Amino acid sequence: TVPDTTDSVPTDLPDRSGLFTIVANGANVAGAAGRNVERLLAIGYTDVAPRNGTGIAESTTIYFADGFEAPGLRLADDLELLPLSVEPIAAMPTVIDLPDGVQLVAFIGLDRA
Repeated sequence: TVPDTTDSVPTDLPDRSGLFTIVANGANVAGAAGRNVERLLAIGYTDVAPRNGTGIAESTTIYFADGFEAPGLRLADDLELLPLSVEPIAAMPTVIDLPDGVQLVAFIGLDRA
């Protein structure tokens, strides 16, 4: 068979269960973070916590810490987002009580709330 060249997600990634991931409610819609935490837990992420973002984002964005762009692309794929929705964590809006050492943040916007 011919390999699928449309898949932008590399296959040699750390296991989902080993990634420290925050799901931030960036839509100010009750339960937006929690619903997406449950979705990620169901597919193998284990170190996932909800937080609240400040402001309101129109669209969901995945933010990655240095060295975690490829797992960020996979997280975007897991949430059915386009690769264009993945950005460095330095560009992220403020997340309340963001713990140190976070590798990925799914900043949930109005499109996914």
